[in-house]
Amino acid sequence: MSDTTPQILKPKRRIPRVRISRVLTGLVLGLSALALAGSVIGTYTGWWRITPVKTGSMRPGIPVDSVIVAVSTNIEDVKAGDVILFKAPTAPYEMIVHRIVEIKTDRGEKVFKTKGDANNVSDPWAVKLKGAKVWTLAKVFPRLGTPLRWFADPLVRLIVVVTIGLIALMFGMVWIWTDGDEPRGFSRAPLAIVGAGVLVVSILGATKAFASFNGSQATSNTNATGTLAAPSSLACAWTSSTNVKFTWTNPSLVAPSGYDLLGSPTTGTGYTVRQSTVGAAALTANDANSTTLKYYVAQAKKSTAWTSGYSNEMVTNRCTGAIYAMAGTGVSGTTGDGGQATAATLQNPWSVAVDSVNKITYVGDSSGRVRAISAAGVITLAAGGGASTACNYSGVATGVKMTAVYSLAVDSTGAVFIGDSFGCIRKLSGGNITSAAGGGASTACNYAGASTGLKVQSPYGLAVDSSGAVYFSDFTMNCVRKLSGGVISQFAGGGATTGCTATGTATAAVLSNPLGLSFDAAGNMLIAEYTGACVRKVSAGKISSVAGTGPGTASACSYTGPVSGLVLALAADAVTDASGNIFVSEWNGACIRKIDTTALTVSQVSGSGTGGSTGDNGSATGALVQNPFQMAFAINGDLLFADYSNNRVREIVGPL
Repeated sequence: MSDTTPQILKPKRRIPRVRISRVLTGLVLGLSALALAGSVIGTYTGWWRITPVKTGSMRPGIPVDSVIVAVSTNIEDVKAGDVILFKAPTAPYEMIVHRIVEIKTDRGEKVFKTKGDANNVSDPWAVKLKGAKVWTLAKVFPRLGTPLRWFADPLVRLIVVVTIGLIALMFGMVWIWTDGDEPRGFSRAPLAIVGAGVLVVSILGATKAFASFNGSQATSNTNATGTLAAPSSLACAWTSSTNVKFTWTNPSLVAPSGYDLLGSPTTGTGYTVRQSTVGAAALTANDANSTTLKYYVAQAKKSTAWTSGYSNEMVTNRCTGAIYAMAGTGVSGTTGDGGQATAATLQNPWSVAVDSVNKITYVGDSSGRVRAISAAGVITLAAGGGASTACNYSGVATGVKMTAVYSLAVDSTGAVFIGDSFGCIRKLSGGNITSAAGGGASTACNYAGASTGLKVQSPYGLAVDSSGAVYFSDFTMNCVRKLSGGVISQFAGGGATTGCTATGTATAAVLSNPLGLSFDAAGNMLIAEYTGACVRKVSAGKISSVAGTGPGTASACSYTGPVSGLVLALAADAVTDASGNIFVSEWNGACIRKIDTTALTVSQVSGSGTGGSTGDNGSATGALVQNPFQMAFAINGDLLFADYSNNRVREIVGPL
């Protein structure tokens, strides 16, 4: 008898399929939700802030279009050097990301003076905090802010974030109801929730994470009544070696009845009235001063009541025409790298050049080093101090040993050309140094050939034209050479025609120990002749006279007359400002002069004719200089010069 009992077959266990696309999509959705939720949670709780940077005031550390993360910090833990976020006083819906340079206490409250690393002067306001917290920089994400600028338009923000949220929600819902033969909606419900969460978080992020900054408010300095005025343009200029002129108009006050100019020996506090102006539409005031720093603010009133707070604060060594030490202590040396340039030592500096691309000032001195000074005033070693002296050395810039850095020039890419007294022209770029010219045998002015075939002698001057061609003076051979595409050619000098007033072909002229070189805005070259005691100009291959008639009894530094009557004492350098005026440094004359190229007149800029080092923080015309050499204009229009015997680079506040 057969067994007809039916067998119960066990169903085969179905092995669940893992779809990579679903896993990846889930991860993306989850991470997106976490990132956006983190942004919103941090914003709502006050743990951190995320914001794009729109300007270059903090370059190079914080480039334009970076995204920064700031954290909430106890005010007592904040110190000078920290980067903070605060509302812009002139536009409360914008924010400033600047570095603290000084902390003061006003009536028990902390007041911060701030400055952008790329700016040459401090901000014209004080940051007075509300509350016990301040936003401090925690992290920088370069260039990540570019797409965030697209979100500046609220409509664009709304469209983008809602679209992303809807797509995410749609994916989640499709996942629930479209999966073959078995309803698995409940098992996938969490994914739908994630999609919906992304939508909600996106909308919240659009309305809060990119909302206006609710941080510390920047204000002007507090006055006696406790009210604060929006920063305004109190301006000052030295009108003589002992007098400063101040001008100010309160933009928010109609028909004021008077103004007061107030001064103090201490920043941010202790102001006393220096001068009152009654019934004027604007403040015009003068105050006697010296090299002792003083801080000034202005205040306006209507009728007999003060109706405004203080203006921005100005310090006397930042008034137009003031002089101060940008680098060096006056002691010869090579110390201080990594700190403030004003606390570092220099060894008889010859040269100074400005990199307008990266906002760096380069200084070359007799130690054979090139030092770089950042916009924040920090000095570092850029080249030199190594062991190799060969002109053809190629490698890390600090591995080369240079004898003295006679001259510097920066091209449009930020590359630095160095005139090494060892007999080389070197190129510094990206932290490495290479040979540009020198190391050969020929010294003739009319040499034309490979740059490595030339023997460079005393390259005291360097300049770069708009095409990138490099020019350098050969002090010993009395000519100026051009370097382009690795080939040397004669540019000026080496001829037979003598005299500062001689005209004609530049290569037919005799140059008497040419030193400084520069180009004006039109592309004309200026040449300072040392023993020739004059400044020459080369335009389209032709040479002409600019200033000086040749060796003779030098005009006094205080000379103010026609340029045709000027006698120079061993001209060292000549540069032009944005207006085309020419500035001349005199090595033996111990002064710097200005030539007005429109009026064709001469005026004193700094120095008295007697060598010395006094006068910093006061009027440049009342200061003493000693062996001023290469000059350069800073980005802000200030005039920089290497004060050789004073072991400093000094800065004269422009426009001059």
